Amino acid sequence: ELGILQYQLGHIGPAQASLERALHLRRRELGADHPETAASLLHLGRVYQSSSSPQLEKALRATRQALEIQTQWHGPEDNDTFHPTRLAASHNRLAGLYLTAQQPPEAVRHYQTALELYQR
Repeated sequence: ELGILQYQLGHIGPAQASLERALHLRRRELGADHPETAASLLHLGRVYQSSSSPQLEKALRATRQALEIQTQWHGPEDNDTFHPTRLAASHNRLAGLYLTAQQPPEAVRHYQTALELYQR
């Protein structure tokens, strides 16, 4: 994706615009609950956090939405698509955002969930 490359090159503003457009297109073409839509949300959350004036609330919202979609597609355990490491990585990412937002109880909850998933 162009937005990911722009982000990796440090071009945060253009990356945000590209990823917001990609998210819009994925929602329209694939649906709001598609795994590729979740991927766009995760990338966008990372960009929101990295902007010169971090948009932490937007980063949290995007990452929470991505985790909700991933949970629908990759959980629970009796589902053929259960993917604990993918879910754990998203919980870990969300925990870091909560820590940055100075919300330690939420951070701990997500770190614990990530650890439990990684141990499966």
